[in-house]
Amino acid sequence: MIPLPPTTSAPAATALLTSYLASLDLTWTWDASSATGIGEASQNVWSRGYRRAYARRAREDGSLMQEDRKAEFVFRVRMVALAREVVVEWVKGRDRVVWESLCGVVHRHVVKR
Repeated sequence: MIPLPPTTSAPAATALLTSYLASLDLTWTWDASSATGIGEASQNVWSRGYRRAYARRAREDGSLMQEDRKAEFVFRVRMVALAREVVVEWVKGRDRVVWESLCGVVHRHVVKR
């Protein structure tokens, strides 16, 4: 659970987080009615190294990296507006380092902005 800072509203945090996750090389689905999103990734696609390689590959040959990859890591993000917190849940995967990295990314985008 990641508490929202007093200066950030739940809708603003939701917009920020969903736009960031949608920009990554992963499958991202957001359900506004339940304020819940599901993300599926083949690896740590939010890391700086992956994002740079993705941009370089898109620039060079226009191909996408995620197209034929199996989802190795699945996570759920819920915005609990009344409690003013973001709940990140680990749904599928075996790599704890990837999980902790995702939590750090979500925390940075919710708290530091």
